[in-house]
Amino acid sequence: MKVLRIFLFLLLGLALIGCNQNGDGNNNDNNDNDNDGNGEDIVEPSLKIESTEYKIENGLSLQLNIEIVDSDEELGIIYLSSNDAVASVSTTGLVKANSIGTAQITAILASYPDQKLVIDITVYEVPMDEVRARIDFDYILGELAKIPDVVENDITLHYFLRNREINWEVSNTDVIDNVGRVTRQDEDVQVTLTATMSYKHIEEVFEKVVTVKKKLPMRNLANEKVAMAYSREIMMKQEHIEKLDVINYSFAGVTAAFRFSITSSITTLVRRAHNVGTRVVAAVGGWGAGNFSEMTATQANRKIFIDSVIEAIKEYDLDGIDYDWEYPTAAERDNFTALVKETREAMDNYKPGLLLTSAFSAAAGRVNVNYNVGALNNYLDYFNMMTYDYNDFSEGEGHTRHHTNLYDSTIAPSSYSADKAIKAYINGGASPEKIVIGVAAYGRVATEVREVPGSNNGINARGHKPNQSIRLDDIYRNYYNNPETKYKYYFDEKAQAPWLFDGSTFISFDDTRSVKAKADYTYLHNLGGMMYWDYMNDNEGRVVDWLYEYLNKQPKA
Repeated sequence: MKVLRIFLFLLLGLALIGCNQNGDGNNNDNNDNDNDGNGEDIVEPSLKIESTEYKIENGLSLQLNIEIVDSDEELGIIYLSSNDAVASVSTTGLVKANSIGTAQITAILASYPDQKLVIDITVYEVPMDEVRARIDFDYILGELAKIPDVVENDITLHYFLRNREINWEVSNTDVIDNVGRVTRQDEDVQVTLTATMSYKHIEEVFEKVVTVKKKLPMRNLANEKVAMAYSREIMMKQEHIEKLDVINYSFAGVTAAFRFSITSSITTLVRRAHNVGTRVVAAVGGWGAGNFSEMTATQANRKIFIDSVIEAIKEYDLDGIDYDWEYPTAAERDNFTALVKETREAMDNYKPGLLLTSAFSAAAGRVNVNYNVGALNNYLDYFNMMTYDYNDFSEGEGHTRHHTNLYDSTIAPSSYSADKAIKAYINGGASPEKIVIGVAAYGRVATEVREVPGSNNGINARGHKPNQSIRLDDIYRNYYNNPETKYKYYFDEKAQAPWLFDGSTFISFDDTRSVKAKADYTYLHNLGGMMYWDYMNDNEGRVVDWLYEYLNKQPKA
């Protein structure tokens, strides 16, 4: 009976199984999780991450970016750490490294506990040299971020900061070279600057796109009173360069082989000046310069020199030449005229519009003695009048008098004044609009001054070595603007010239008042403009500012 019951139970089970089969043998159970009733498999949501192994520096944090795939539901993720002391994890998956060691972070999909990820975390300590490197790199990145978005002048591309090497790549080295020197173009240009720093496995990259503004146009000097500076300084301040029309770099020379000679660093001044619409002319000679007499003596020698001048103009992109021969003798007068004439012809043949100027002694007695003014007027653009150094040049005791007076003085009579010299040159054949009046950016000093009959507060007195020189910067710093100074300021209304005197030391100089008088004189007599000697004596740019203001200059645009 027991065997029969087992047999009947088996038959009943087979019958029930058969009731759940289609004719093709497929399971028809609609509650089976492996089938959606349409013959398609159901896929459970799952978790996905880019990597399951991470290394974190001790003290830092890492955000786990885990993606839920194959789900339209709003599902959450549960995070667990195997060792909070090493690496803890927030409810949003932010892992914080707490100490050196290893831990496992388990991410579990809510409502689907079988769907999980295990992420291995290794916490490590950074060596101190790498910590220092990171600190240095952060500082350097902050410094590099100071590079302006809009560039008009040279910028600094540091190659070493905090003793860390920086490697630069510049997308357009014709505009910004690899040390930050800027050459502005006819239109605005965008340049990408990329700096790379590395130490061991650490690398930082800085990138910035800057806009280099187009260069400013040069003023049309035919419609302007020229503002000109002689400068022995290559690295003039950019704001001073921009206010000027012409810079006469001082000095180029004449070699014993009768060739033109100038420092190659002139290219820096030319580039920076051309960026802001200012011309650069090479002044040849200067006080005590040699080889002029020999070079001008024959046409062959002059040709050697002039050919080398044209070569230099081409090589350095100069805007002209200024002759500063101090001074041709009466016998050399015609040789100087020939030099100027032949230079003009060669310059016009190469590039019309180049400036040809010359510095002249502002002594009326030299007109048509040392210079054939009428002939020179045919070739020169400007007569740069050195209307200064009118003081007594005695090495011992001499008179104290003005050294850069505009008019004759009644309290300190002398044979010299700017007015007297300029009128002599005009009467001698110079066009007024070619005359450029001079300003002194320095003073003349006499010490151990003693009053004599006819003297007045130190002027027209007797003093020791009245030819001593003092920079305008020093006059203003030590005497003019010094509240503790014992010097008193005086102004000669007739001569339009100031001086300082403290009872024993006398200083003659130009100031804003005398420069304004010279500017008014320039307009009154329709002169070509104003120049000064020299920039190195006035690094603060007082004279530049005076010329810009009193000659009614406007920003270049």
